[in-house]
Amino acid sequence: MTKPDELDDELDQLEPEAVTTKGPKDAGLDGDQDELDDQALSLFAKTTQPQIRTRKAATEWGRDQLTSKSTGWSGLCWKFARSCVNAPALAPSAIAGWHMAGPEGQHRCKPDAAPRGYAGLFSGGEFGHAVWLLGGDRCLSNDTRGDTQIHVATITGIEKAWGYKFLGYVTKVNGYDAPVVAKAPRPSWRLSRKWKLAQLRAARDQARSSGNLVRAKRLQRWINQLVER
Repeated sequence: MTKPDELDDELDQLEPEAVTTKGPKDAGLDGDQDELDDQALSLFAKTTQPQIRTRKAATEWGRDQLTSKSTGWSGLCWKFARSCVNAPALAPSAIAGWHMAGPEGQHRCKPDAAPRGYAGLFSGGEFGHAVWLLGGDRCLSNDTRGDTQIHVATITGIEKAWGYKFLGYVTKVNGYDAPVVAKAPRPSWRLSRKWKLAQLRAARDQARSSGNLVRAKRLQRWINQLVER
């Protein structure tokens, strides 16, 4: 693992690239959708305890996706942001992740004041957009260069090219807060039965509209189980 001071130096030297796309739809996608599979849905019962990364470790993990030119991130901005933290899947999209963070986890700020080491959120389109903040208007983002990789971009560049609005950053990602030092945080969400059903039904309807009937059937099974409780 890179030493903290060395990591800061490396991040400070990352130069942002121009945003050449007009949004996730450039990749032929409807927008950001994280996976809601059986494993993810089981988190409604809070049965797993992931190893959450510190903010520096989360930033280093995101940087590594950039330098290794990892692929497959198109339309998966919230998955990228929560994967930096190593938080499990739960909120199905970036804007859902913003709302799930709640008043205590939401921090509104201007792009140039966005701090390093947090997930930054945008409103826009149907699903919003999520990035990992590098500080000083810079971020790690997918879908900004027309490929499936992660790139360095500016928050203001995304706003201008996509017509999205930067909301700020969240300290809670799917209920988890990336700590400054290593520890074992516990999820802090308080999800109501109504909220759970709304998320599952939205994911089911999305699966049906996209023709993924197998996934829609699986989601309906979880809905039925929750209704019967």
